[in-house]
Amino acid sequence: MRRDRLRLGVSWVHWSLFDEQVLRVEDALGPGRPVVFRLPRSYHDAWIVRGGFKVRVWDWLTVYAGAGWDQSPVPPETLEASLYDGDKVGMSLGAVLVPWEHLRLTVGYNHFYYSTQEVARSRQQPSANGRYDGAVDILHTNVEFFF
Repeated sequence: MRRDRLRLGVSWVHWSLFDEQVLRVEDALGPGRPVVFRLPRSYHDAWIVRGGFKVRVWDWLTVYAGAGWDQSPVPPETLEASLYDGDKVGMSLGAVLVPWEHLRLTVGYNHFYYSTQEVARSRQQPSANGRYDGAVDILHTNVEFFF
């Protein structure tokens, strides 16, 4: 029996609640002498749009593909290399194989492309001024055994 599925998702995330990040290290300078780091974040709210389809070709094979866009909540002035984030576009392809009823194998590939960010007025210390861009490729596999 062939079963095709088409999915679309849209989300809004209330990131603006995340104004700063506070890290506290107790007794860092001796008993009762903590060190406190306050890192500005000033995130803004963001949208996420994702869609995809899945086609069951045969009882033992399903293929899927998808694409999406995530808006970054990080403003340029609080962007940093250790926690880099920019608007990103992602794509995925994969297959699910069921050679018998007790075993399912999944293999997939994801590619994420991050838009270029220019930072000229960094609020980070030390300054994070510069140009940021990136891409990520992920190959994943999964084996499930049912008993």
